[in-house]
Amino acid sequence: MQSTRRPLRWLAAVAAAGLAGASLAAAPVLSAGAAEGDPFISELHYDNAGADTGEAIEIQADPGTDLTGWQLVLYNGNGGAPYNTRTLSGVVPAAGVVVATYPTDGIQNGSPDGIALVRPDGTVAEFLSYEGGMTAVGGPANGMAAVDIGVSEASSTPVGQSLQKVQGAWTGPLANTFGAVNGGDPDPDPDPEPATIAQIQGTGADSPLAGTTVVTSGVVTATYPSGGFGGYYVQTPGSGGDAARTASDAVFVFSPSTAGQVEIGDHVRVTGEVKEYFGLTEIELSADGLETLTEPAEAVKPVPFTLPATEAGREVYEGMLVRPAEGYVVSDTFALGGWGSSAFGSIGLGFGGPLVQETEVAAPGSPEFDEAVAANAARAVTLDDGQSNRTATSSQVPYLTNADPARTGAGVTFQDDVIFDFRFQWNFQPTSPITGPAPDVVTFGTGNTREANAEPVAVGGDLKISAFNVLNYFTTLGADLPGCEAFTDRAGTPITVSGGCDARGAWDATNLERQEAKIVAAINGLGADVVSLQEIENSAVFGQDRDVALATLVDALNADAGAGTWAFVPSPAALPTDEDVIRTAFIYRTAAVEPVGESVILIDDPAFHNAREPLAQEFRTLATGYEFNAIVNHFKSKGGDCGDLPEGCFDADRTAQAQALVAFAGERAAATGTDDAFLLGDFNSYSGENPMQALYDAGYTDLNNEYAGEHTYVFDGKVGSLDHVLASPSVSDAGLVTGADVWNINSVESVLFEYSRFNYFASELFQPGTVYRASDHDPILVGVQTPVTFDGLRSVVEDYAADGTVNRSQAAQLLAHLSTAERLAGRGLTAAAATSLDRFVAVAERVSDADARATLVAAAERLREQL
Repeated sequence: MQSTRRPLRWLAAVAAAGLAGASLAAAPVLSAGAAEGDPFISELHYDNAGADTGEAIEIQADPGTDLTGWQLVLYNGNGGAPYNTRTLSGVVPAAGVVVATYPTDGIQNGSPDGIALVRPDGTVAEFLSYEGGMTAVGGPANGMAAVDIGVSEASSTPVGQSLQKVQGAWTGPLANTFGAVNGGDPDPDPDPEPATIAQIQGTGADSPLAGTTVVTSGVVTATYPSGGFGGYYVQTPGSGGDAARTASDAVFVFSPSTAGQVEIGDHVRVTGEVKEYFGLTEIELSADGLETLTEPAEAVKPVPFTLPATEAGREVYEGMLVRPAEGYVVSDTFALGGWGSSAFGSIGLGFGGPLVQETEVAAPGSPEFDEAVAANAARAVTLDDGQSNRTATSSQVPYLTNADPARTGAGVTFQDDVIFDFRFQWNFQPTSPITGPAPDVVTFGTGNTREANAEPVAVGGDLKISAFNVLNYFTTLGADLPGCEAFTDRAGTPITVSGGCDARGAWDATNLERQEAKIVAAINGLGADVVSLQEIENSAVFGQDRDVALATLVDALNADAGAGTWAFVPSPAALPTDEDVIRTAFIYRTAAVEPVGESVILIDDPAFHNAREPLAQEFRTLATGYEFNAIVNHFKSKGGDCGDLPEGCFDADRTAQAQALVAFAGERAAATGTDDAFLLGDFNSYSGENPMQALYDAGYTDLNNEYAGEHTYVFDGKVGSLDHVLASPSVSDAGLVTGADVWNINSVESVLFEYSRFNYFASELFQPGTVYRASDHDPILVGVQTPVTFDGLRSVVEDYAADGTVNRSQAAQLLAHLSTAERLAGRGLTAAAATSLDRFVAVAERVSDADARATLVAAAERLREQL
């Protein structure tokens, strides 16, 4: 191998010859092949048919060679830079090789790519490439030309093969021999090498004894005879507790043939080969590799466990018995099931709170975004069910119950010790498989529970506004449309529409009733006066009046709350030329507000070519005459084929939609004569993303962020807010908002509580008529203290006169006293104005209708306070 110091001597010679200014392109190309006696790369696997499996690099050296501090640095042939560094540790076992395993797609597939084997002093022992030559840019091999091994794998290479260096030459693909010297005739029955569990684990991510047959002993701490794990954990007797450590004292024993022969607490000796299974160190045993010992062993002590923030910090606890500290909360229940084949029986946890969508707090690419990514990684761990098998539909769902539901934000209290292991991610494993509720292992009774969300938090004010996504509420049923296809329950009964037609909701009347009852309970329990709706059927698509589904929902609300409680805002006469099958809408409590004029929808703005156009309505409060504009929105969704962008697809489209909304709101303010406006709905944008920033830059205040700081949606294991209620500058400047709340009844609940997952598993989880999981978005509730003005109170009196609530004589007196008070107040004569308002109250107290009487008196009193 050429010395890495040689180019320095060459450059010195050039300078001495007066050629220091010559082009460096004339420099000789560096190369790096392994020197005799050095450890060297002996086997490689990076590509195969299907998903890449078992990717690994093997290093060969004399047994006993200390590889501590050596590194494997992977180089990207596209640009030549390093993309992964693995630090090795421990000595080479008797097998003469050490194997470094990588996750799926952990080693790039070439054309070309490279691998540098680097000594502890930073010099390069060997730099190889595959699928072509390359020169390193940066890292320890900077400027070196790789030695092309001359053989390669392809996407058609069978699983289980590798490239191997045999007698000094690279060959393959061949059946892999990871863990043994290539081309030899290994001893079919090697003598086991005695080793402690800590020696087997080593101080790094991979065992230094991988590929070696070992014998060790320990106490059984967990057993998994069923469910797919096929093994058990053993731990060094007496280990654990709060002692400092550099290596784990526990290891998984993979042995389906002996897993049913051991019990927790047994003292055993095991003999088998050390292997790495997707990052988990394990000993693989045959049927004769287990010996139960009769001599007693000191009991294992659980580790008082707070999740280390780094991979290295976690590695020293791999497989050990732990008692997790308080502070873990549920972040996500997706993997409990309900989404095709996702039923892995596991729950995502976050230490200190749920994981947060990074773009909820910062823009992609910003330092704050990177900090959020790192914070999530440092806090994430999974509560697994001790099984690799998916939950069968005939089985109960692990952990999930209505009595103590695992819901996002709920605190996790561990009632028993668990195993901390690595199977594709870091997990807490129960000490035996979980096949249903497990209150003896873990409970979820603190924090963001159902009890804490039995009703919305009080938000104050005399006007309450809300945004509610009703999850494809369709009264046109799949059973009634030709071509519709269904999602079914485990018995094959259709539940919801899966495709084949324009309907998106319930399959039949039975399932519509299940869906509708939950939505009705939630909206009536919300306490809002004006509610914007998203994802409700546009009945015009099915040849009906556009408002048929909307009217049906309002009828159901009134059947529950009382006739006439709710009304809907009719569709405007002018509509876009091409509308989606879902739409937005407004409903309102008739005793609180009334629409002013007709609703208006933004017509054919190019920004909304792929989304629902904003719908605006001016409202007036009946108690104070306060007028405001409400505009409901449903921007373009994030889904699509755009790669793994943090902000999802169509960010530019949503940003254009936000800008068009600002212009539309300005037009409505001019048309109605009021600047006070609330923008509501599903913006399909988290707070740190460009669309929301466009609205903030226009002066709108996000009321959830300002007053509540909660989240309306859970996706990909993280919480964030796609739904927003924003107030115009005039509302914020006047201090009209009194509070906001996100009512966590939907997004935080497992989808298995939804009507669409009725009879999905053997667990009886669907609860008819409750508010929980009425949708997949949580509603936002905002409180507003409406101002009382002379004009506003005058409009209240005129409305009462128009419908006969006050007689003509009373109306004339009330309006006269009000006009006098306004004139006097305008001249600064507040005492005289107050006297006129007293006379107004005296007339109002003679009004026979109790509600009208109370409204008029209260409004006059508030008006007097403002003088």
